[in-house]
Amino acid sequence: MMTIRTAWLLLTICAMGAAEDRATRFASVRISVFDSFGQELRDCSVLYFIEGLHVTEFGTVNSDERWDHAAQFSGLSGRGIPFGIYRLTTTCGDDDFRGSEWVQVRAPEVEVMLAFWPHKGDYQTGSDPRLTVSYGGGTRGGALWAKAVGVFVDRAETVRLDPSTGKARFFSLLPARYLVLILEEGRLRCASQVDLLDTPAALEVKADCGFVSASNARQAGAAK
Repeated sequence: MMTIRTAWLLLTICAMGAAEDRATRFASVRISVFDSFGQELRDCSVLYFIEGLHVTEFGTVNSDERWDHAAQFSGLSGRGIPFGIYRLTTTCGDDDFRGSEWVQVRAPEVEVMLAFWPHKGDYQTGSDPRLTVSYGGGTRGGALWAKAVGVFVDRAETVRLDPSTGKARFFSLLPARYLVLILEEGRLRCASQVDLLDTPAALEVKADCGFVSASNARQAGAAK
């Protein structure tokens, strides 16, 4: 049978746990902003830090009722941010370049890395591929795929190499640094870090993904 003392101890432990939960439901958030090639952008600030909607709230909460916590930031550092999901929008420099990203605040100290291509307006390049990769390792032995994954930006595209030409054509990439992977069933053949400088771009690589030639692209420099 539970004694009064035991019950009191359990209530005390529960109360302490609840107090601890309340204490950790607020966080300090620090944001670092980079361009799509990994260069840190200066003179940036938080324009919006708006509460997101839980899946159960769609259709029930007016967007105007969601709280914007941007005022709790000084530059790119914020304090007293409640745990939750937020839509972050930053602005940088006199040109008012803006980048946005969904952010989860689930720990007392949160570090956010936001990277974007600082370009205004739509990026229209027509129907031609933005990057063509020519692979010199042959396509015998099964299908080969080329995958471009953004090193800093959250963007990726996967295309199949044409077995007759050994070429892969990408249509949705933006100027940025990418890790270009050559894939086959069950393994990675090779990888190379590439800066897509402008479009249309072309890249020729050897069987080990070493560079042969490039147009509007270059091999990314080694990390310092």
